[in-house]
Amino acid sequence: MPTREYSAEEKVSLPVLDSSNIDQVPENEADEYYNIEEIIFTEKNSLAPKSFSLRMNALVAQLDTVKIPLVVLIIVSILSGALMGILIYLNEDTDNLQQRYDALSEYYTELLNVTQTLQTYYDNLTRQHTEVRAEYTLLNALYSDLMESNSELMKEYNDIINYQKNIQLASKQTIAILPKQNHSMTYEIPFSGYMTLNYTADGEAYVWVGSTTIEPSFYSRNPQFPYTASDNNFTVPVQPNILIYFANPDEFDSMEITFWISFTY
Repeated sequence: MPTREYSAEEKVSLPVLDSSNIDQVPENEADEYYNIEEIIFTEKNSLAPKSFSLRMNALVAQLDTVKIPLVVLIIVSILSGALMGILIYLNEDTDNLQQRYDALSEYYTELLNVTQTLQTYYDNLTRQHTEVRAEYTLLNALYSDLMESNSELMKEYNDIINYQKNIQLASKQTIAILPKQNHSMTYEIPFSGYMTLNYTADGEAYVWVGSTTIEPSFYSRNPQFPYTASDNNFTVPVQPNILIYFANPDEFDSMEITFWISFTY
């Protein structure tokens, strides 16, 4: 029966047959396995065992040559997968960071707008505060003036209520009166109050006191009728617009009268 020759690679690629799997080989392949065993047996018992050893060594070397690129390919594949995973993770992380950056950028823009609005509001408030402060200073000065005026008015009011305001209407004024004549004077005072009159004369005289706002005009004679005096000092209540009447009752001699008049209200 003719036999088929197998190369070293084909010999290695054939499955190993033993008692556990010999029955599983298809019938059309069984002959080939028997042929391979016969070849191996023949080569082992042939006169050239060195050739068989060399062929086996070459076969192992070829297997080693195939293993190295296969291992490198596996390592490269693993590294490529790991690198791809890292790149995918970095890409996802970059997307997340970009989203966070966009969100922070938008938030920063909003904060910047709010800050600008608050700055404008602060500037307006500062300007208003300056204006209000100036108005306050002006009003405070006006208030101080009004309080001072009020104090003066209250003092004057109290003085008026308590009759402590005094006006000097005449001070050491001298007049001359002919015999059986008189001398009248009017003082326009808008208030009611008290008048104090003090006079000295070189003869006997008397004084009438009244007001131009009432009828009859004179209502008080000093000294009382029928007396006269060369020196007299008296106080009488008076109405506004005081009227004073000095009289010389002497039929022959003139006289000079020096007087002082003060008004209290």
